[in-house]
Amino acid sequence: MHKKLFLFLIIFSLVGFTFITLSCDKKADDTTTQADGDGTEEIIVAEPVKAVCIYDGELRFRKEPEYESGISGTLRKGEKITFLGRIEEGPGYRGNWEYYLIQRSDGTEGWAWGDYIIPDAAPAVIVTKTTTYDQNNDVQINMDFSLEPMTIIAIVEDKGSWLKVAYKNKDKLVWIKPGTLSYADIDISVANLVKDALDSDDKVTGLESILEIDAFRDSIFINNIHETLFELQNPEEPEMTGSAGEGEVTLTPDESETTDTPPADNAQ
Repeated sequence: MHKKLFLFLIIFSLVGFTFITLSCDKKADDTTTQADGDGTEEIIVAEPVKAVCIYDGELRFRKEPEYESGISGTLRKGEKITFLGRIEEGPGYRGNWEYYLIQRSDGTEGWAWGDYIIPDAAPAVIVTKTTTYDQNNDVQINMDFSLEPMTIIAIVEDKGSWLKVAYKNKDKLVWIKPGTLSYADIDISVANLVKDALDSDDKVTGLESILEIDAFRDSIFINNIHETLFELQNPEEPEMTGSAGEGEVTLTPDESETTDTPPADNAQ
């Protein structure tokens, strides 16, 4: 049953990324603000621009800019979309949200939570552990955390030797050095599916299902999947501390980043 579910997710991912285009070269600088009859401000951008979804999971987009509106579809992290230039404020899960009017590559349109839509950006995925930097007066300062392999990001600014990227939402921005990234759709798709597998109850079956798909054999992350499978199938003995006879056992916790992302409009 689990294997069938993962195969369905893999096929869905392949179909979804078939529609994704590679262009991300238009930028709209001129905006105007108008007021609707009900007093809600609507920002109109001169031209639509390419955009990237950066929500870590599945982000619903809706028929109207409000949380209770009907669902038009879902977006995956790293998916290339078009921001159609309209932003409206509407009721969210808690309080009001800014909703962006977006269009998928298959032509489906809807309103998505703007915190996770990055206009005028290009998607990529981290290949090797990457140091992050903050910028102060054009000087990059080393930060105290790194981006792990298979982290999907949106590139919002390219200065040649430095890239400014969003990694969690539009407010989580850092600088990194280029050269540790993949821009390939297949690698972004595999990174999403690996996350799905590791978040599931049957991690091994999920990862094995990815390896069974011929289309993914050229992904740069295939070796990562094999290594993770080996670790899952050959777990190390937990580290124990405490004096003999005391019966105290301390397990070493996983060093995983905690997330402070608020409850999102995600598909469950």
